[in-house]
Amino acid sequence: MKLNLSKYDRICFLGDSITAEGTWIKEVTQWFLDNLPELEIGLYNCGISGARGSEMNLKNRFVSDCLRYFPKYVVIMYGMNDIEVFSHNSDNPADKRAVERGISLYPEMLKYYIGECKKISAIPIICSPTPYNEYTETPAENFVGSDQDLMILAKIAEQIAKENGLLFVDMRQALFSRLAENPIREDRMHPNAYGNHLMAEAFLCAIGAKETPEPDKECVVSPKNEKRYEKEQILRDIMYIERLWQGEENIKSVAERKEIARNYCEKQKNPLFEKIGQHYVEYADYKDELRGEIVKLTLEMYQ
Repeated sequence: MKLNLSKYDRICFLGDSITAEGTWIKEVTQWFLDNLPELEIGLYNCGISGARGSEMNLKNRFVSDCLRYFPKYVVIMYGMNDIEVFSHNSDNPADKRAVERGISLYPEMLKYYIGECKKISAIPIICSPTPYNEYTETPAENFVGSDQDLMILAKIAEQIAKENGLLFVDMRQALFSRLAENPIREDRMHPNAYGNHLMAEAFLCAIGAKETPEPDKECVVSPKNEKRYEKEQILRDIMYIERLWQGEENIKSVAERKEIARNYCEKQKNPLFEKIGQHYVEYADYKDELRGEIVKLTLEMYQ
């Protein structure tokens, strides 16, 4: 199925950290820059690290973070957090119920997003979740059974896409077929640079942009694309922090939120979280301006 793309079309990407990190989306963006610059397609990362698809539009973020771009296409890829990976080695009945609940809510979640997209005449694109690597040796603890549950979600995603006449992108197969070549980081969950490249190639082939994937072809990212990506990552960091107090209606002022973010990130004692905290403190007052700048940088990439 080939996407019917027109000039200035926008594609938004929903998902968890595998989407939020955005490396594969940056590669897809580069393909459009290199091959169809006249269309000036806008690709907008709306992923949030740690997010579950079953949170379904919590605090209206689907509208405020995705639909505000008025996308023609919305790419949906959840799963890793929905199966509660870290509960798989537990004997606690509550943890087992959490895993079962995440799987049971997955079809409802996909149908919800499909329905919401239709309300604004956006076309959903359904992706399978990427695999959990429980098959090779790494230092990370192996939460056995996680990948079998992700396989269940992949089959559900494919079936719902088929029932609704929607494009399905098999991200699971794109990585699983090359698992021996190590496309996933040592944490067993997140695709590494090579894995992200495989995802970009799978997406481009699925939408009809390429006939066959080029798994070993290097993607050279332009400075303008890289600049835009870095700015968009700041916005993704802000959205990650805001997810931390979901349901905490008593946290109202930005000053309170900044203090919470600073303390939370300092406790992690991790340079990555230090950066996230800094981004939130510096930019939380300017989310709308930041989104406007990302749109501007998107147009400037093609000039």
